[in-house]
Amino acid sequence: MSYSIRIHPDRRIAVFHFSGVLNPQVGKQAFLDYIRMPDFDPHFAMLTDARQLNGVEASFPEIVSGVMKVMRNLRQFDQPVRSVILVNSEKPFVVARLLDQVLERASKIRIHIAREEHEALALVGCADTDFARLANAA
Repeated sequence: MSYSIRIHPDRRIAVFHFSGVLNPQVGKQAFLDYIRMPDFDPHFAMLTDARQLNGVEASFPEIVSGVMKVMRNLRQFDQPVRSVILVNSEKPFVVARLLDQVLERASKIRIHIAREEHEALALVGCADTDFARLANAA
């Protein structure tokens, strides 16, 4: 399992890439790494590319537990913020929906799930039509 996070302050977007097999512990660590980054701003949209995942190992109780462990950190998000998850298979889609259900009650983070690049980019307000260009932008 690996992940990377890149914040684009000029575009007000944080871009996450996940590959391998994702579990709640890794997801929690990625979130904590993100909020500790120098350019972190709780008002920036989040765009997650989950297309390189080989699997997701997470049950609903594990997701609830993971969110509960970061409740204090979630309070930093004092205004609604959009988090778009780009998926290309069923399992990440299902787990993203579960996470959405938990976060909707626990925070101001609003999850949107996209299956197409152009849709994901539009949902975070990005004019780019090429995900790779955004991810690699300086």
